[in-house]
Amino acid sequence: MTRNHAQRLLMLLALLVALLISACATPAERAKNLYDDGKYEEVIAKYPDEPVAQQARAALAAKLLNDGEIDRVLKEYADTPSVREAKNRKAQQLLDAGQIDEILKNFADTPASIQAREKAAQALYDAGRITECARDFQNTQAGQLARNELARSEFDRAMAHKDKNERIKALEAMLTDPQFAGTDASVFAQRELAKLSGAKNNVNY
Repeated sequence: MTRNHAQRLLMLLALLVALLISACATPAERAKNLYDDGKYEEVIAKYPDEPVAQQARAALAAKLLNDGEIDRVLKEYADTPSVREAKNRKAQQLLDAGQIDEILKNFADTPASIQAREKAAQALYDAGRITECARDFQNTQAGQLARNELARSEFDRAMAHKDKNERIKALEAMLTDPQFAGTDASVFAQRELAKLSGAKNNVNY
């Protein structure tokens, strides 16, 4: 037997041993080997019930996110840690595109939603839809302006009553209405009610 023949036999023998070892490996071991080789999709497809499959999903989602495939992560890998960052990036894209309603509807828990709420509130305020602005966006700058305007109007209506008792009732109703709480007009209402009630100190509601 020549040296070349001996080398070929050794190579064939090594290959046969490797095949035998591979054939004897458990599904978990085969899945782990594929995972270690970075073949995440193959792990998910062939061994979905193995514990490492969830790790493969997480690793693949992170890779897809890094590659900019945000929509795919949101659609197919919502059960992975990468979905949070995918939502944030998607919401920012929508904000840049001016799609405010989409953010408020589907991405309300992202940082971009804060800016989206401010923009939506300002749009309502600028359109003269003061009541909607105050009701739906209380914690925005425009929402606060709207609440103050409504409170001031309510205060003026209360003070317009010529009858003292009617004026007191109107002021009391204003002060017990949550939508006016914390506004400048509510402070004025407390002071006026204190005067009308003959109290020395302001009445707190």
